[in-house]
Amino acid sequence: MNTGSRNNEELVKLYKESRDEAYLAELISQNTGLINILVSSYLSSIPNSELEDLVSESYIPMLKAIEDFDEKQGFSFSTLLKAYVRQHLNRLYNEATRKKRFTGSTPVSYESLVEINKEGGSELDSSFTVELEDISSVEFMDLLRSLNLNDKEQVAVNVLMAGGTKGEVAKALKCTPATANYYFKSIRKKFVFAGVAV
Repeated sequence: MNTGSRNNEELVKLYKESRDEAYLAELISQNTGLINILVSSYLSSIPNSELEDLVSESYIPMLKAIEDFDEKQGFSFSTLLKAYVRQHLNRLYNEATRKKRFTGSTPVSYESLVEINKEGGSELDSSFTVELEDISSVEFMDLLRSLNLNDKEQVAVNVLMAGGTKGEVAKALKCTPATANYYFKSIRKKFVFAGVAV
């Protein structure tokens, strides 16, 4: 089977249809250079990491990207792959450095600590942070404009940027915290597709 002349999108489609490992192997081969470039910037920041280990770790989000990829969404497979690999490597960095996001308030009990660490956090949590290196506020505002946020998403971002909590976002949007979570997930997805870890 000759797979060498196919692009990423064709290989993803063929692999998803047939589950033939030859297509997966070719997809991995075609994207090894991209993964090496992405991983190399994390070598110095993730303690005790080696290139081979981080490359191997990058196959996990690659498999997820293969399953989630849909040409109808209007972006290339490599764009989705970059976002997923960066997000995974940022998680590894956070785990390796035990970097926890602190909301500024001390949990009252173990139960509230567990609630804060759940997906979406507690009502006092701002739900997510954006990790950017060496970016000016002007560049960040340009990034926000490029995300094409709708009005409610823009309100949520403005409240969060002002230091507001999830509960304050819900009040500003005149909705429940659960509905506010919907907007957070939508915003998070737009950041991920822009290649920014959240």
